[in-house]
Amino acid sequence: MFYDEYKITDTDYLKSLQTEIKNNTIESFRNLTNVKGQMTYWNYFIDKKIFNKVKDITYKYFWYDAWGNILNKNDYVQEHDHVTVNAKIKLPCSHSGILYLTDQEPGTYFKKYDVTIKPELGKIIIFKSDVLHSVKKCDTSKERITLSFNGRRKEAYEFN
Repeated sequence: MFYDEYKITDTDYLKSLQTEIKNNTIESFRNLTNVKGQMTYWNYFIDKKIFNKVKDITYKYFWYDAWGNILNKNDYVQEHDHVTVNAKIKLPCSHSGILYLTDQEPGTYFKKYDVTIKPELGKIIIFKSDVLHSVKKCDTSKERITLSFNGRRKEAYEFN
């Protein structure tokens, strides 16, 4: 498979992430990014204690930034990768991730593989940052909430 998958089963933790995202989205970002919905600031979660469980579960990776997304009816995410974002900040980004905080469709579509990842509460997927992905327009009034992050795979010496 072209991605790694992890799972968080602590529903209280997942709900706390949902609440944190809902309380900290920035409306002015709606038309400035690939997310045509609500989102937090890019680095909102990276240094917050609440993100440590994600870091611990995905310990093979070092994350540079992490942000929350909310899609409602008619919101979507246009096709993009995360290479150009990280080229601007000059970090060696190789991987990106998504933590699904709801089961709400639509899924994340990866054009190169013609695969749509079905949202599942607590599912984390990690994929190479240069892979194009998108989310179709939402056709329901239920919120689709995710936490996204960018970084790199750790080198062998970093595990000692």
